[in-house]
Amino acid sequence: MRVPFLLAVMMFVLWVDARSTVSAAAGNSFPVYDAMRANVAFWKTVYAKYPTSNGLIHDNRDLSIIYEVIDLEPRDRGGAEKRNTARVDGAKAKYKKILLSLAAGGVARTSEEKRVLALFGAKPSASRLRAAADAVRFQLCLKDHFAEGVVRSGAYLDEIKKIFRSYGLPEELAYLPHVESSFNYKAYSKSGAAGIWQFTRDTGKRFMTIDYTLDERRDPIRATHAAARFLKGNYERLGSWPLALTAYNHGTTGMVRAKNAMGNYENIFRKYEGSRFGFASRNFYSEFIAAVDVAKNYKKHFGNIKLDDPVSHYEVALSNYAPVKDLSRHFKVDLATLRELNPALRPPVFEGRKHVPKGYRLRLPGKKDPAVQVASAVPRDILVDQQKPSRFYRVRKGDTVGTVARRHGVKMEDLVAANDLDSRKMIVVGQNLRIPSREEKIVPLAKTAATGGPAELTARPLKIAMKGAKELPRRTASQAPPAAVAPAELTAGPLKVALKGAKAEGPPAVTASVPAEAVITPRTARQMADDEFPIIQASAVKKAISASKRVAETEEDGAANVASDPAAETVLAEETRQLERQATLALLPQGDLDSVAVNPRVVTGNLEVEVGSRKNGRAMTGTIKVEAGETIGHYAGWLKVPTGKILRANGLRSASSIKLGQQLKISFDKVAVEEFEQNRYEYHKEIEEDFFAVYKIEGARLYRIKAGDNIWKLCADEFDLPAWLVRKYNTAHDFNNLKLDDQLVIPVVSKVEEG
Repeated sequence: MRVPFLLAVMMFVLWVDARSTVSAAAGNSFPVYDAMRANVAFWKTVYAKYPTSNGLIHDNRDLSIIYEVIDLEPRDRGGAEKRNTARVDGAKAKYKKILLSLAAGGVARTSEEKRVLALFGAKPSASRLRAAADAVRFQLCLKDHFAEGVVRSGAYLDEIKKIFRSYGLPEELAYLPHVESSFNYKAYSKSGAAGIWQFTRDTGKRFMTIDYTLDERRDPIRATHAAARFLKGNYERLGSWPLALTAYNHGTTGMVRAKNAMGNYENIFRKYEGSRFGFASRNFYSEFIAAVDVAKNYKKHFGNIKLDDPVSHYEVALSNYAPVKDLSRHFKVDLATLRELNPALRPPVFEGRKHVPKGYRLRLPGKKDPAVQVASAVPRDILVDQQKPSRFYRVRKGDTVGTVARRHGVKMEDLVAANDLDSRKMIVVGQNLRIPSREEKIVPLAKTAATGGPAELTARPLKIAMKGAKELPRRTASQAPPAAVAPAELTAGPLKVALKGAKAEGPPAVTASVPAEAVITPRTARQMADDEFPIIQASAVKKAISASKRVAETEEDGAANVASDPAAETVLAEETRQLERQATLALLPQGDLDSVAVNPRVVTGNLEVEVGSRKNGRAMTGTIKVEAGETIGHYAGWLKVPTGKILRANGLRSASSIKLGQQLKISFDKVAVEEFEQNRYEYHKEIEEDFFAVYKIEGARLYRIKAGDNIWKLCADEFDLPAWLVRKYNTAHDFNNLKLDDQLVIPVVSKVEEG
């Protein structure tokens, strides 16, 4: 009798313990564990108490410890970013110094030291204080931006909830975009995550169409269906919503690994130390819980704000391709309205470069009734049988803008405008110029902001700055590498200087990294808080990379210049010259110095196929070189073949084993070589157009490779830039074989101001 009694007591204790660690009614899908209460409270403070003019200095593991609320200047005020960065850095350094002093046994003498010490409870250990000194973090507050997101959510929130219910999922999931994008329908991250659900391209293609014409990630309704399917799959695989939601941030496979190691979400939250399970992943579920509470009770936090009215629309399916302007005229709906209702249609459609794709369901304003149904039939004379092709030309030595334009039968000024070339019409060997169609109305890139295209794209010289001589010590002859290093590569436009590169340890598949939204969002704020690679700030001494004079060819019609062969100059000599010019550079005006000439809006890289065998004049086989951002999956999709066929043809064991610049053999059984090249070009052009619609290049800085650096990890974690963009500025480097102390030119990127 004693054993059953003891068993009953133990079961009761376990039941009480479970009740004490989980604050949730029976059947609640989203439990709040005691271990995460402080985190939920922290994110409510971020979302609903302080605006973006404030930030929190806090402990990055125990979020109940907030050292200080600091004031920040408005971001649009001149020089504010520099001053805010200094203020944040100063506050973090201040608390780190206090904590290290206390950890070393120092007595808390000042009121400030006593206040900090009291945050840790009675008699904290020295190890705890030392750990806290390394865990001081800044978090931007978001009350005003969260409120703006609540207003925007009114347009589609009811429909989003309805979609989740149709999949048998909790409708609370409809509030997740507050965490991902603040319901910004135009959100786009530096790594290419798009739309309110912030799908990356690779994940998004599992559920949606994403190509040069159509990107359904940007459509809040189509993307919500994708999010519902993705989250449902996470839940079915992981068994709980805390795990399924964390997997939305950390990745499903990563969370399966964490669950196998720790058993349940609470243990993962408290103890898991996976290599990629950082602050964002650990806090993602807490952020969601806080966002749901704040959004549901928005009047309590933000007052009587008016939400956007729900969007009223109906859809018309297109049985074939159609020019958007003809559809606009037929349905008597202006292009701006069509664009607003159909955010999945990319800028090339509205600029006349592409037709609305076959099968697309065009959204039109209003509600569909029998009378509208008859009027919605699309006339046959509007429809066309084929999509407009994308034409490009890879610049070769000796080319000029004039000769390229004449060769393709287009006006020189149209070619210049289509590629955002500067007044000197400089083109560079290896650039892939877009060839506009003869009937296309060219819109200069700098003016396409009104249609959602790139804004502020007039090419400017690119300033290179360094923080000081201490970061770039001069090497003596004895320190120079024993072998000769590659010469600096000089290209035109006005000039690009690529220094030698660094060693990567077993680079993974050549894919773009996976964000920073078009507006400040919770995800953007997390990145801003953890930024350890700030934009170069003005200093007493401005340094810049100077380049040798180039020899250029100029056509009589003023068509273009093409860079000649690079000057024979070693990297060591270049570094030495930079340091020796320090005093001279300090006297130069604070305008543009000598420049790196990269036109970032023109796709670079060899996208052409080196044709092998032919049959009846048709290319049957060929070879290509892997470019940044490409995978075996991409090639298989463009060729319409299984990935296994490409792997076998190249003796590869897995799709993750390819490297940048690697030569691959491919065959053209199902598509022509021209179609493959076009798809490849459009893939790169799409990514770059999307990026420069939101971000602009302001300058550049130098980064010296350190022990343990890997270029792909650097791009994702240190630079917060896509690999393809870093590659543009460092084409002379072998990213697969970078060396210790090598230097990379890293572009400085900022967000294009909206409006």
